[in-house]
Amino acid sequence: MKVKAVIPSFREIEFDAPDRVAVKELKEIVCREMGLEPYLTRLILDGSPLGEDEGIEVNRKDVQLRIIVDYYWARSLILWGLKAQKALRGSSALIAGAGALGCEVAENLAMLGVGKLTIVDYDLIELSNLSRMAPYDVDDLGKPKAAVLAEKLGRKHPYTSVETLEKRLEEVPRSIFLDSDVLLSCLDNLPSRIYLASIAVKYDIPMVDAGIIGYQGRVHSYIPPGGACPACVLPADQYPRLAGLRNPCTPDLGEAAMPSLPTSNKLVASIQSNEALKILLLQRRAPKRVIGEPLRQLLIIDLKYNRYTAMPVEKNRRCIVCGEGGIAEHKSIRIKVSRGDLRSPERFMDKVKRVGEFEWDDYSILIEDGPSFKRVEKDEWGRAVELARGKYIYVIFKDKPLGEYREALIKIPR
Repeated sequence: MKVKAVIPSFREIEFDAPDRVAVKELKEIVCREMGLEPYLTRLILDGSPLGEDEGIEVNRKDVQLRIIVDYYWARSLILWGLKAQKALRGSSALIAGAGALGCEVAENLAMLGVGKLTIVDYDLIELSNLSRMAPYDVDDLGKPKAAVLAEKLGRKHPYTSVETLEKRLEEVPRSIFLDSDVLLSCLDNLPSRIYLASIAVKYDIPMVDAGIIGYQGRVHSYIPPGGACPACVLPADQYPRLAGLRNPCTPDLGEAAMPSLPTSNKLVASIQSNEALKILLLQRRAPKRVIGEPLRQLLIIDLKYNRYTAMPVEKNRRCIVCGEGGIAEHKSIRIKVSRGDLRSPERFMDKVKRVGEFEWDDYSILIEDGPSFKRVEKDEWGRAVELARGKYIYVIFKDKPLGEYREALIKIPR
């Protein structure tokens, strides 16, 4: 018999099949020809899903079966195609914060098909959260936000891997950031936003920063290597006050903090998620005409007065992160090495020293030890390399012309 398999509005194929065929075998043929994952695909005939254990039998040679292919992301394929969708499946995003913005962003990215999400949040669910954070309910009170969000995402979106870190952002091992394709700042405090921005700038990791105050919201995308970072909009001389470092006799600004609204949460989270989507697809060379370009301005949203303003943001020379003397003024230098370069610390450093126009003075080789670092001594080299396979080694060296210490980053082959 002849079979026509159709993903509506996207693609259709025709092929010959035995007059009597098992649905499982038919699905294997369809998925092979269309490049789909069988576990993400169902076949529908005459409006009814076909069971894996069923069979199809046709007695007439002139009959053509029209099978609807119900693929998990069938509607997304119409927008950007199968290649881009599979690229999303191979991408990863780190979401800092599992509150009003973070839980919406996590849900959006899982629905879009991002393969791996890492959620960082150490806070617990409170009763007042339930009016603004859709995934949580009364049974979750007192539980960690990140763990509850991951558990619920896992049930609803089992094809997205979700990992959680129930700790402060500053306690997260550096490699977690480095293995992420995009960072999403869904944070409600300035010091953590500054820290995440410094990681993004120093290691050239794209970042989408967003926030909400009442009816108002903002979204800003940082696309390395150039451009204004998320901290460039902050006046450097006001940073201590904005960060909450003030006279203890003055009232706590937190007492007068403006709450977010579920309406503004969802709108801002949608824009932030879509910015991350653009970044992930463009990283994998999806055409700009298909997905568009990330924001090059700071988008300000005011739902009270229905105002949407895109404000140009220039790189701030006095920025506390990327400006002159900023904490991430000098980017980390990425260096590729082979397994042969790892046979000894001397051979390793010979390779590292040949990269870039730098005069080396003294240096230290470091590996991660949780959120901190451990210096690698010469007699520990072999064991340190084994522990770091698939991870990173950091070389801190003094750049003589600058008179400052710099960092080189090397990912160790598995």
